[in-house]
Amino acid sequence: MLHLQVFLTDPSTPRLFPKQKQGNSEIRNENPISILDSLMHRRFMRQWARAARLAGTSKLSRLRHVRTTARLLRSHLDRLIHKADERLALPIIGSNNFSRPHNAYWAWRPKLWRGPLQPPGMSSVQTKSILGNEATLFHDCQLSELTLRQLRNQREEALAPYGVRMDVFKLDGSFLSLGIDRRA
Repeated sequence: MLHLQVFLTDPSTPRLFPKQKQGNSEIRNENPISILDSLMHRRFMRQWARAARLAGTSKLSRLRHVRTTARLLRSHLDRLIHKADERLALPIIGSNNFSRPHNAYWAWRPKLWRGPLQPPGMSSVQTKSILGNEATLFHDCQLSELTLRQLRNQREEALAPYGVRMDVFKLDGSFLSLGIDRRA
């Protein structure tokens, strides 16, 4: 069994083993898995940096293999980043916290502004197109040059977790309306 212990003395460097206090003595949280993970991560990063540097001169067969592996890794990383951004961004998804008008008996936020929808958007939106299960777009355009998309709000001061963006490139009709079905 391999046991690695790295104790950093420079206070400005992050510690791999955080210190824990127990009374007057200092105990190190020794977790060989985390140090091994850290070392493997560094090695992994160096390998990908080297592969990127050598991409211009590598054999094409090797380059195809590295590209396939990189795409697989990127798909996992993209999924991780997407989930992390979704969970870490404010306001919190599903949030119904918002100020109600004075003397209001109840308040409600449609799912369009509260949580993610599938699909998150549409282009060339036809009349009576439904986004989610509560929002419907109505218009009388002959040629639809409209897009409708749900976006994740990233600002802490945003009132809702999601926003709706409508792009109107050309409106050749007389009305455009976004209807929201109220819950019963």
